[in-house]
Amino acid sequence: MEEGDVSKFFRGFDYYGRMCGRDVCETGPCGRFIYFCARNAEEFPDTAHPICVDSCPTSNLTSHICWDADAMAAVSMPDVPTVEFNMKCLQREHAIKEKEDAKESRLFQGLSRFRGAGSIEGFLMDSLHSLARAKLIVLSTFGVALATSFFYMLFLRYLSGFLIHVSLLLMMIVPACFGLFHLFKVFTSGGLSEVIGGNTEVQTSFLSGIAGMCVALVLCCTLAHISRGIQTAEGCILATTDCMFEIPSILLEPLVSLVLKTLTVGPMVGLMLVYVAWRKGGCAEEPELREPPRCWLGDCGETAGVKFQEYTLPGPPLWIPEDDGILVSDHLDQPGLNLEGSILSPSSGYGCDLVAPSGQAIPCYVVHQPPRAAVALQEVPLSQILLLHDPDVYIFSAADVYRPYLRPDGTLPYAAVIVVNAPAGQSERVTEPRPFDWNQRTATPALVPVVTVSYLSSLLLTGGNVSLRLRGRWAAPAPTRNVLAIAAPPKGCGPGPSQPIYLGTPINGFFRAAGERGAGIALLLQLAQHWNERIAPRERSSRCPCWTPIFGFTSGHEQSDSGIERMVIPYLQELAADLHIPLSEIPFISIGAGLANYAHFDGLNFAGAGSGTTSIRVSSTRPKRAAGAQLVTEVLRELSKDQRLNDLVQAEPGTLSRWTAQGAILPALHAGMPALNLVSGGLRGRFHLPSDADASSVNLTSLATFTDAFAAALHCALRGAREEADPGGTLLELVASVVR
Repeated sequence: MEEGDVSKFFRGFDYYGRMCGRDVCETGPCGRFIYFCARNAEEFPDTAHPICVDSCPTSNLTSHICWDADAMAAVSMPDVPTVEFNMKCLQREHAIKEKEDAKESRLFQGLSRFRGAGSIEGFLMDSLHSLARAKLIVLSTFGVALATSFFYMLFLRYLSGFLIHVSLLLMMIVPACFGLFHLFKVFTSGGLSEVIGGNTEVQTSFLSGIAGMCVALVLCCTLAHISRGIQTAEGCILATTDCMFEIPSILLEPLVSLVLKTLTVGPMVGLMLVYVAWRKGGCAEEPELREPPRCWLGDCGETAGVKFQEYTLPGPPLWIPEDDGILVSDHLDQPGLNLEGSILSPSSGYGCDLVAPSGQAIPCYVVHQPPRAAVALQEVPLSQILLLHDPDVYIFSAADVYRPYLRPDGTLPYAAVIVVNAPAGQSERVTEPRPFDWNQRTATPALVPVVTVSYLSSLLLTGGNVSLRLRGRWAAPAPTRNVLAIAAPPKGCGPGPSQPIYLGTPINGFFRAAGERGAGIALLLQLAQHWNERIAPRERSSRCPCWTPIFGFTSGHEQSDSGIERMVIPYLQELAADLHIPLSEIPFISIGAGLANYAHFDGLNFAGAGSGTTSIRVSSTRPKRAAGAQLVTEVLRELSKDQRLNDLVQAEPGTLSRWTAQGAILPALHAGMPALNLVSGGLRGRFHLPSDADASSVNLTSLATFTDAFAAALHCALRGAREEADPGGTLLELVASVVR
């Protein structure tokens, strides 16, 4: 009762879900009017993204911040002239049409407004308002129904015999007329000769006529047999009506019954509305914000801090290329090769020197691990080179590439393997090979050198001999570390341990990895800031469990996520053991690569301007009863409700499993944890290329919109997830600063 709010059924909501006239918007209390934005007065308003305004716009000289579906962002949009109508700001032309429709059908006026609106709350609000406006019609209908009932009683008292006998006669006359009609049709169509002759139409009429007459005959005999019972029933009806008119108070029984039902059902309906208004398990109205904490993550004393997980990358020694991968600009054109004006750089500094039969250098990248012996192949015929086309950028070891081509004795009949790890038709402007992830622990020195080249570079590998030299050194696996930030639980959780939730993202990548990793790091930092400023300072609701988020920034992603598998998962297992809960109770939210990156880029090696936006695929494990699994399900459910993300997010609930997933989420799935995975819908474009160097890789507006929506969904789920018995600067500035 305390958290219920029946006014939700009478007020409008903006597309953020805030109630107009009650909730707080960015600039203060939300206005009490609903305004539907439109680009101009001729367009139909965007009813899926309403906003709250203090007063209805009356001209196009003002503007409001509205959602633009084309830009997938909130932008300033000029107003269209409107008039106030039922707490809504309607376009003048639309309001005139509403008034004209009202003259024709006042009762259904509220129900038919804004048929395209996707809001159940708005439809219910219109329905209730239509009942209020139609109260005169409702009362008139009640009076007409009452008068009609009295006339019916009079009719029964004085004309009951007539009514009964006419009804019984009609029961016989109707089938008899039906039968006679069809028999007459048979007579006029040729009679029995046509029936015997096989005319199907006449035969059908004949059978229908016989059936109708038989039904009439059966009813006639039946009524004759029960005629005495009919007279008794008629007497009962007359006696009943006489009794009712002799005791006039009985005639008021329907009205008395209505009053009693209203007094009984009315409070129940009110309680139901209050119950529905309180979103059980969702975002109830937040309590008053207390004084914000005076610390940031690791500075909060004993309740929260920063943990450094030092470890050494597992596996054998590493091959370290001699160069750092910086592009070397040298404009060379290859005669006779149709590259439509594109140019090939002779070297990209990967410690891999590949020379085509034409004598032109081709950028290449070695697949781990190369042979132990130094590689310096000179003038090797192309017939001794195994050339493979593989569009998958995830090549985990050299042995995986050439294993299908081994002889029975374990040798390989080739001097080297060249992999084109980019699909034809999609990379005609890419001359750089894409580096790849590898399995650090199982990678062993290859029998022959395996290198990757781009599709465009592979066009030079025709006829003649090639040369290949690898430059680098062998080194012991490097020491590295993860950074875990353990935040403070909300106020009111007490000194004891609380339920952990892990939110993490890898922080290492090839080259500067601005779009690949910077977007995810910015999202995770914003989630941590949102927790610190919006959730931790608030008193915990008594119906919500205590959650302690662990924000993880992990290394070793390109080495099969060794930082998560070797350090994070064991750490979470220790926490679960200390709390006496299974690891399957701890949610794992993985923030993957390429979030809100541009889908297309201009220029060679995609170094030009970007356009479009790749979708963000958000998938979860199957829902279960445990609180951790419910939290994951609730986050995805709340995220799916945000209409700003309709064209940006692909929600895939219950589809995440260790057999179909890849990347940083795999260790958690193998450990049996409830998981939520955020990753780009397509890892092409600048992915694993040197051009992924700055904020130009990311659509910052889309990333900011998604970050705000995800923070709100996580906030709602954390505050509303139910605990059940177990059967066992600005955001844009932050994003830009990270991806730089």
